[in-house]
Amino acid sequence: MPATGEVHEIDLEEGRARRIGRLDDADLVLDHPSVGRLVVEIRIEHGRATITDLGSGGGSAVNGVLRPYRLALNDGDELHIGALLFRVGLDGAGE
Repeated sequence: MPATGEVHEIDLEEGRARRIGRLDDADLVLDHPSVGRLVVEIRIEHGRATITDLGSGGGSAVNGVLRPYRLALNDGDELHIGALLFRVGLDGAGE
C-alpha cells in the first residue's frame, strides 16, 4: 500500500490502459480496504492522459468530479481512489 508521500509511477503508452485497484493483476495494486478491486483505468489517447472510473464499490474522483468517465488528466490534478489521495504528475506537462 502506498505510504504518505510515497511516489508511484505508471508508465503510459498511447492506447494502452493501465488499471488501478486492489486486485493483484492491476497495474498499480492498492492494498487498502477502501479501494475496490478495479477502480480506474488511465490511458493516453491522442497524446492526452484520460481516466475512466470502472464502477467499483470504492469509487474515485478527480478534483471533486465523482466517478469520472473519460476525463482528461492534467499535471497537478488530485485523484481520490477510495480513501487514498494522489497528485497527478505528467512528464512534459505544459510543453
